[in-house]
Amino acid sequence: MSQAPGPKGRIRPLIILLAVLGVIYLALWPTLNGLLRKADQINREVDAQKTKPVNPNPGSDATNVALKAATDNPTDIQSQMRAAMLLSEAGRLDDAEKRLLVAIQLQPDAVAPKLVLAETQRRARKYYDSVKTYRALVASHPTDPQAAVGLGSLYVSFGWTLDALETLKKGLAANPDSLEIKIALALASLQQDNMGEAVRLLSEVRKAKPESALMWAPIVDVYNKAHRYKEAIAAAKDALQALPDNMNVRNELGTAYLENGDFLNARSTFKSSLSAEPDNIPAKYGLAKTYLQSGKEPEAKQILESIHAKGIEFADSQLLLGQIYLRTGEVNRGRELLSDYKKKQAIAEKAKHEGYLLSNRTHVADSHWQMALAYKALGDVPHALLEVQRTHELDPKHVAASNELRRMLPPTTSK
Repeated sequence: MSQAPGPKGRIRPLIILLAVLGVIYLALWPTLNGLLRKADQINREVDAQKTKPVNPNPGSDATNVALKAATDNPTDIQSQMRAAMLLSEAGRLDDAEKRLLVAIQLQPDAVAPKLVLAETQRRARKYYDSVKTYRALVASHPTDPQAAVGLGSLYVSFGWTLDALETLKKGLAANPDSLEIKIALALASLQQDNMGEAVRLLSEVRKAKPESALMWAPIVDVYNKAHRYKEAIAAAKDALQALPDNMNVRNELGTAYLENGDFLNARSTFKSSLSAEPDNIPAKYGLAKTYLQSGKEPEAKQILESIHAKGIEFADSQLLLGQIYLRTGEVNRGRELLSDYKKKQAIAEKAKHEGYLLSNRTHVADSHWQMALAYKALGDVPHALLEVQRTHELDPKHVAASNELRRMLPPTTSK
């Protein structure tokens, strides 16, 4: 009987998948406006998952069996890891974290349990804990590419660009052929509006693994941001040959067509996305813009109203709808919508401004403090807490951050 692969053998696909799947989302950071304006929605979704009652018989017999095995075999690291992975998949993140801490105690030098722990903490929105776990792993295993990708990608997701660049460049120097590090480094470059470097890195990934479109597909988004629409169209078509069901790439293709003035193909592409996913908001928004550009305002209005009816504000959908109302004589509705948009835009613009400053001043305590205030104004408590903790880390004598930290954390919680 062949022996089951050890934790390290099992974890590599998970970490690579994490790094790659995070690419398209993280690449949106330069449009911090849109990311932050959706903070409330993200918080509600996460809180709903956290408070969802656990089904006493969730149909996950494998999870219960693995948990029992881990309890009965407290010194068997593979039992702890298997239980942790299944608990994590079931959304029982606190239970998964406990099993991973046991696994780390059993093998303090093992990489895999710490990688999974850091990702579990990130999913639980314990961001600072995740940072500390990754930092410790990078310190103890400075040449491990997965540790560099994990920490670097986490920094990118926070907009801590200088920290990300430092971590990822060191990782790439130790692992010059690591495609995962190059992908994460491309994202960090994108945060600094260094489109050329982002394209160069993703092109290297594409050349090395042309068959692995999921790894290099973010180059389409980069081309669009750089206004290189013909290249975006060509790359998107290539990617869709391997990823026909990837709506992110398909919508980027539609955007490239739209911005390049090819409204017919743009409309066809967005409709194709919606035929597969009728509630795909980026596709709806893209189709509405296509209709507006083609002079079909009633069709655009109908789509934008369907987005607004769901309580969603995507890009400038609220602005466009308000303007349509004014043009079509629904003055009161238009003014109300635009007034609300301007208020939210003012908050978002401040957050965007602070995010831009932070990306270039990640070692300055007050930059993190200002970002904490911006997150707090948007109701994003987990990210606000992270920035307060980072402020305190950089300047333990920062009075406002110290007071806020005492307020946000229970007295027994360590900093």
